[in-house]
Amino acid sequence: MYTTFSTARNNAVYSMNAHQRGLVDACFEESQYDEGIALLSQLRSPSIVPSVCHMRQLLYFALYPPVLKKQLIDASPSPSKITRQQQRSLTISSQTAASACSLLVQLALSMSPEGVAQVLPSYDRYNLDNGGDSIESIIAKESYCISEAKNCWNMLQRGFIHRHTLSSPTKRSARPTTVYDDNDEDDFSTSDVIAEHAWPVLDFLLVLFERDESETEARGLPRYSPLLLHQIPAPRSGKGARWEADAPLSIILYALTQDGNEQRQQMGSRLTQLLINLCSTNLFDFTMFLNSVFTRVYITAPQEFLVLLTSLPPTIPVLKFRIMLLSKFISNGGKSTTQNVSLGTKPQTRARPIRRARDEMKQPVEEQVKSQLALTSISSQITLPPFTVIRRSMEELKLNQSHDNLPYSWIQFQLWTSFALYQMKLSVDARDDEWRSLLRDEELPQHLNKLLGDPVPTLYKDILNDMLSIEQP
Repeated sequence: MYTTFSTARNNAVYSMNAHQRGLVDACFEESQYDEGIALLSQLRSPSIVPSVCHMRQLLYFALYPPVLKKQLIDASPSPSKITRQQQRSLTISSQTAASACSLLVQLALSMSPEGVAQVLPSYDRYNLDNGGDSIESIIAKESYCISEAKNCWNMLQRGFIHRHTLSSPTKRSARPTTVYDDNDEDDFSTSDVIAEHAWPVLDFLLVLFERDESETEARGLPRYSPLLLHQIPAPRSGKGARWEADAPLSIILYALTQDGNEQRQQMGSRLTQLLINLCSTNLFDFTMFLNSVFTRVYITAPQEFLVLLTSLPPTIPVLKFRIMLLSKFISNGGKSTTQNVSLGTKPQTRARPIRRARDEMKQPVEEQVKSQLALTSISSQITLPPFTVIRRSMEELKLNQSHDNLPYSWIQFQLWTSFALYQMKLSVDARDDEWRSLLRDEELPQHLNKLLGDPVPTLYKDILNDMLSIEQP
């Protein structure tokens, strides 16, 4: 019998039937992992998708730490000894892990994001499914650790999954037991943020959240990923918007340290943009998140993160976040380092939680339309500080020895260009009044020299002058 679940497009999607699931289970039970993954790939179609338990096992394969040390092999083992050695080892090769992760990415690109996300642990466990596994499958049992995690970031940490072997039974009636390898040197990194072999799984998560963003925007809502929001804990009070994103922020900062690996650094950029896009809604507290990022970045990798931030596409959410964060750096540079400078964003309205039941898409079309219209009220109402405030903070900026490790000339330049790009995206009537007056002034170059001061290189001033001269107030 087929089982249905909802998709964003409201098309009927069915899980595999019992016979199909049995074929895959048989492969996994007999340790024919590559064959089982290939079978899942062949059975996959727009209308028939793997079950949640099979996707969870795929994720377990993808996260399984590789074996780096080769075991010594007896030169002349007996047939019975060979059989015992094979029974003791639960070998999941790097090729198996790569095939599983590749299939997960294909599923993220072809299935409903909500359907794929059922395999992920989250703070909103409405979609958790631990049923339907074969009791004989060791992989099915071991993969339950994924469901027991708090969030998807925990899965990426070193040591989340330990390699293990199966002890040989001493009696015919006894069953083999699982023995974990505590000396798990599964990668060469010294950080517990993300294991060396877990980067491909991070890429799968990013693909899933990015596609979720696209589909959410296609429904007329702000561009953000509800699935990513489920990976951020709610406030301890249970009220208000979410904001605590220390785990993904740690991943971003760790990605910045991957010198020479552009793909990993790009993953950090993609995750940064995903988090910033959450600020497009009042479900995510912009001010709290901004302060959290500033605190972490200022004491760890300020220059690297700011370079990452300025490399993101200049969308409205990115420009708003960039202006606010750069302004905090400028304000902090002109005052005491221990003073927490607040730029006074407009308070966020209380977030309205999105309730997603399993039979949500079974509602009448009229009810779905009403719910969709109600969700349009989640748009964030972030108000940037006026140009007078930003200008005053730059005038107060004084370089000193305690801040000589930060390129404040470059930060001022980026703040000006970001504010200019943001103003260009607004209608003429919506632009900042003082900004418009500055652009209309015939002595704009002289004003730039006065506002930016001598520490700012002439090249920056020339670029800004050319950029602002093109803009029509």
